[in-house]
Amino acid sequence: MKTIASLAAICFLITGTLSAQRKNSIIVLSKPQPDGVWLRWAPVNVAVWQTGNLSGYTIERFTMRADGEMESNSKVVLTPLPLKPLPQDVMEKRAETVEEVGVLSELIYGSEFNTAATPGNRSAILSKNRELENRFGLSLLMCDLSTEVAEAAGLFWKDKTAQQGKRYIYRVKQAGQQANFPVEPAVTVVSVAEPKPLPPIKDLKAQFNDRKVTLRWATLLHRGVYSAYYVERSSDGKNFTKLSDIPYVSMSEKQNVHEAYYVDSLAVNGVPVHYRIKGVSPFAKTGPYSNVVSGTGREDLTGLLIIREGKVIGGNSVRIAWEFPPAFEKQIEGFLISSAGRPEGPFVEQAKKPFARNVRGAVETTPHYNTYYILRAVDSKGAEVARSFPYLVQIADDTPPLVPATPTGTMDNNGVVRLSWAANKDKDLLGYRVFRRNAAHEEWVEVTQQILGRSAFIDTVNIHVLNKKIYYSIIAVDKNYNTSNYSNPVLLYRPDDIAPTAPVFLKTDVFKDSIVLAWQNSASEDVAYHELSRVEKDERLERVIQTWKPPVSIEKFKDESLEQGKTYAYRLTVYDSAGNKNGTLSKEIFFESGIRRAVSVKAEPDKEKKSIALLWKNQEPAIKCVVYRKINDDPLKLYTVIEGNIEVYTDKNLKINNSYVYRIQLIMPSGVRSELSQEVVVRF
Repeated sequence: MKTIASLAAICFLITGTLSAQRKNSIIVLSKPQPDGVWLRWAPVNVAVWQTGNLSGYTIERFTMRADGEMESNSKVVLTPLPLKPLPQDVMEKRAETVEEVGVLSELIYGSEFNTAATPGNRSAILSKNRELENRFGLSLLMCDLSTEVAEAAGLFWKDKTAQQGKRYIYRVKQAGQQANFPVEPAVTVVSVAEPKPLPPIKDLKAQFNDRKVTLRWATLLHRGVYSAYYVERSSDGKNFTKLSDIPYVSMSEKQNVHEAYYVDSLAVNGVPVHYRIKGVSPFAKTGPYSNVVSGTGREDLTGLLIIREGKVIGGNSVRIAWEFPPAFEKQIEGFLISSAGRPEGPFVEQAKKPFARNVRGAVETTPHYNTYYILRAVDSKGAEVARSFPYLVQIADDTPPLVPATPTGTMDNNGVVRLSWAANKDKDLLGYRVFRRNAAHEEWVEVTQQILGRSAFIDTVNIHVLNKKIYYSIIAVDKNYNTSNYSNPVLLYRPDDIAPTAPVFLKTDVFKDSIVLAWQNSASEDVAYHELSRVEKDERLERVIQTWKPPVSIEKFKDESLEQGKTYAYRLTVYDSAGNKNGTLSKEIFFESGIRRAVSVKAEPDKEKKSIALLWKNQEPAIKCVVYRKINDDPLKLYTVIEGNIEVYTDKNLKINNSYVYRIQLIMPSGVRSELSQEVVVRF
């Protein structure tokens, strides 16, 4: 339950100056008046109120220069003795002339009170509730309504020494503060000038109903000006009477409410009544009157207007028939028919001019197959006084909606599918249904749990399957559940995280000068390319030696770029279109024929030294060199064997006028031999 303290907070906080409600502080308002500057302040909570009642308040004034700086030594303490609530006996004496002061005395000094008020008796608010919050709140409310009460509470001061044209800073602080309970003082800046009149309230509005009227006006522009309002009523528009001696305070549980509402009851309907309001400032000053609003109460016609029939009489023509008691026809001007394609609207009026009050039927043309009608009874000013419930009229419809156009879709790596398509323009469209299938020859299966109201859909599919394709199609459904044909299918591909099947080596044949490989390629359908690599085990190197893409199919390779005595292996790798790969490594192959290529020998004869030098380059280290020689037509014979890894041999056992033929063979540490070199012929 909201306490009256909250009421008081609202009364005073309408000024907009209480910005730190949770702090222990004071807020202050100032207003220049002909007799000086008026100051009104208030504690923000009960604790500050209690300490202020005990210790009182001190007011200080500082004078400002024209440049905005403070004058030196301008501080003046206006209240040498702190301002406190008047003593109880003084308040009771003053209550004889100002009744509200008596209320304040009971709030501050009384032992008990209640908030149940007897009409016309302000003191009757003091009887039941002992909550301190309520005492605090009600005391601030009474101070808002009377400067005499605020002065008696020690919350009001007139600075009669203020001079016209001067600019002052006023500071209000609690006297005798305790170190463990500091209270933040209040500060206000005042330029002493002619007082400005309070603004009028210009936007008062009234809604007249059955024996009651609701008044409404904006409070946003009056925040900081008015904290309460007097509401007045008149039967002739000239002589107004207050509805209550206590002004009305607008309260709401909601924050940032910008309008106030007041409900008044009417004795009878049909009799003109007039209202106006005026605001009450926190200084208990009333502003000018608002604009006057007038009207009459009217009977509640709710439920009296009923559509009895909506009959299709051909094509799109519909006859609407309704009921309304003739006894109430004088209260209305006529009837307006509105229609919509949905029960919640928006409803569009079929004609701007209402049907006469005695008419009970009309023929309308509808653009919808399913049309909802409502009937409104309006008064002479066009204001609605009664409304029927929506009435559905259905026209036979066997025309299917258009096929959804331009469907598109995407699928992410998690299998989330997002579909969209152009929205249908059918006026009676109900929505869409989405279907899918995994192959073009399969039947469509619906994936929507209910009819979609928008042209988009999100689906999730399993991506860990061999079938990478998935198809989607959309159909449209109208309000009579006619369905369109299937849209053009949308083909999407599941993200591929499954590697293609690995190729398989069938055989590896080692020949004297090469290795011949044979294999079977991957059987997967989404192969992007194959790759053949040679792995040199001794040097830990791997080189790609062949690449091919579909439709090219290579299943054999002869490798001649080899070195004798080395160990090789071969790797077949297959890549699919998604970048997944798989591979096969062959067995290790030791490439050794036992024969090395012959060295290339060059001869350099020297007749002066009577010698022939044979020179060559070894391809790998040798342990022996075998030299063969023949002279003229003699057969080739083993001539000499030289130990060591040599690359030159000099023959000095020569005779003039002979033809010498040489051939060289090397013997390696592993026992393999090179082929005999080509014959080198020297005529010496």
